[in-house]
Amino acid sequence: KIGRRITTVGFAKSLESEFIGYSPDGLVEDEQGTFETEDVEIKCPQGKNYVKAWLTNKVPEEYYAQVIQGFIVNPKLQKRYFVLYFPEIPSHPMHVMEIRRIDVELDIKAYKHQEMLFIAEVDHALKTLITI
Repeated sequence: KIGRRITTVGFAKSLESEFIGYSPDGLVEDEQGTFETEDVEIKCPQGKNYVKAWLTNKVPEEYYAQVIQGFIVNPKLQKRYFVLYFPEIPSHPMHVMEIRRIDVELDIKAYKHQEMLFIAEVDHALKTLITI
């Protein structure tokens, strides 16, 4: 529990490219009273996957790109709360990890670069098809 107000949002698109977006589970009100710099991503992994993430305090690999995507789409985003929920462990049904932009900046750049290359490749393929 982070003790802060959260608001829901739909799909958020990047201002840089209409083909880049993400859908956080909520935006967190920050110290300035805005909903721009922090958000929440919630997952409900089962059994051993929940326990492993809880004990290692690491985002499971299958969700990592999604976590990074939020930072790519929203350049103002400074922190993501990655929440794991597994009610079958009553003593610890929820685990919250804070992922800070500063700690994953190299991954953000690398993932964004790959994403932009892919978009350019698709755009080129579409233009080629149109001229056929």
